[in-house]
Amino acid sequence: MRAVSLILAPFLPFLASAVSPLQNQIPISPSGICGTTYLPVSYQGIEQQLALTAFPQTRSFYASSGPSPGYAIDSLIHFTGIPAGSYGCTLGVSFTYEYNISSTGSTLLNVYNLLDDDITKYSNYAGYYPDGGSGEPNSAAGLWGSLTLDGGPHTVNTAACTGNMSFLVGIASQDQAGTVSFQDAGDNLSGIGGFYLSFDC
Repeated sequence: MRAVSLILAPFLPFLASAVSPLQNQIPISPSGICGTTYLPVSYQGIEQQLALTAFPQTRSFYASSGPSPGYAIDSLIHFTGIPAGSYGCTLGVSFTYEYNISSTGSTLLNVYNLLDDDITKYSNYAGYYPDGGSGEPNSAAGLWGSLTLDGGPHTVNTAACTGNMSFLVGIASQDQAGTVSFQDAGDNLSGIGGFYLSFDC
């Protein structure tokens, strides 16, 4: 995917502070978003240096890169239980006022739509990047979109709906250090703090 850099050590405290993933997919109705809206059931980190390790699913997003090869951390974002017959599945991101997004350096994110409906098929970096990280991730149909988390709402892209949908998100730069992280606030039904999937608009 790219040459990136960060060891796991800063990632572990972030994982430890994360709350449990959602157990069920529950629609919410935030203002300004058309159709039915789902929040992720979980985020899951994959780390290049520990490519065979399957990290736990959390409510935290973390992506990091750097100038030295071999140390990528990307995040998988999982949505499940999308009803049959749904159309126009749109991945977006929105944050409530003054939401805490931590970012440093190069912060442009690349987003890949993972086409495999089985969100448990790959659970580590080696599964998505059997070549070590220099190509496109497995199950992805090329780069799907890019965005910078600046606190505002953004739409990434729209695709045909499937029962389960997952996305892989990582720092876009191949040669500049960068980190982006936030704690998902999806349990706050008055607003969204993170990624969402809307459909049937």
